[in-house]
Amino acid sequence: MLRDNKIMCFLTLAETLNYTKAAKQLFMSQQAVSRCIAALEDELQALLFVRTTRSVELTPIGRMYYDLFYDLRKEFNERLEIIKREADSGNYKKIFLGVQSYLDVTSIIHAISDLRDIEPELNIEVVRYSPPLLMEHFLNNRLDVILILNRFLQKETGLNKEELLSIPLVLMVSSNNPLATEDATFETFLNMPFISDLLEGEDNLTHRMRAQHDIKLWGLSPENIIWASDRDSAYTYAELDYGIVIGIEMSCIARNRNLKMYKTGKLESLWLIRRENCDNPMIELFIKILKKHYRNYQEKLARPYKRLANTSTLNDLGKLAQG
Repeated sequence: MLRDNKIMCFLTLAETLNYTKAAKQLFMSQQAVSRCIAALEDELQALLFVRTTRSVELTPIGRMYYDLFYDLRKEFNERLEIIKREADSGNYKKIFLGVQSYLDVTSIIHAISDLRDIEPELNIEVVRYSPPLLMEHFLNNRLDVILILNRFLQKETGLNKEELLSIPLVLMVSSNNPLATEDATFETFLNMPFISDLLEGEDNLTHRMRAQHDIKLWGLSPENIIWASDRDSAYTYAELDYGIVIGIEMSCIARNRNLKMYKTGKLESLWLIRRENCDNPMIELFIKILKKHYRNYQEKLARPYKRLANTSTLNDLGKLAQG
């Protein structure tokens, strides 16, 4: 009721005692103000103002209603401000983080643990989505921060992004493949069938266009393309020696599989994207800690890889990453 136009008109007219001034303050016409006052008097069954051609005065009952509505308005605004402050404070205690499906989250877990040591009440909700859905949720303001690979990053304007990690891209093939020897290289498998996985939220046409783009990007000339329903199926097909998969070394669902990997000589970037004009100090602190852990992760992986040959098993890489 305190936001009702009739109450606002009554309080303003009672304070100005002038229809012209009241209408100007309320951005209304004088006729609209008069209708509101008449409607309120009818609702309260009381005469609130005495009007003459020269003046407007509150009646005794009008003065009583003014004191009542004035006090209620003041208390209402004060309580509303308290609620807003508490709501804003609560927002600072929560972060919504989106991570691209199948990415290793070891560094994220360490960063969350460090941040909770500083702010025990902080709640960080972590969700995994395919790249299309991840971008959709972020652009619809459902996520505060997302981690996504560069080749899936939409070229949207206004994105506040930072590169977190540079990750080697590798070709993965079944360890049972007769060509998967110690002397083999990435070029050994260029003609093998290429396995491409469908991303959640991606239509078939977009999937096919992406697969053709990837083949061209990586310089492949496959005998055919094998279409997988998801990333896990793609790795399973590779294990069964149906073809090859190209991915990043930090893929968590590629570990502990019967696969060998060969360096492609190309790198993929992991990006952190956050919303513009975000004034949550906890997000800034979380990003700072997360970047530190990813720097440590990059340095840890870089040292042993200098001593690795062109091939390695995924189990070896998992041990190296866990350090």
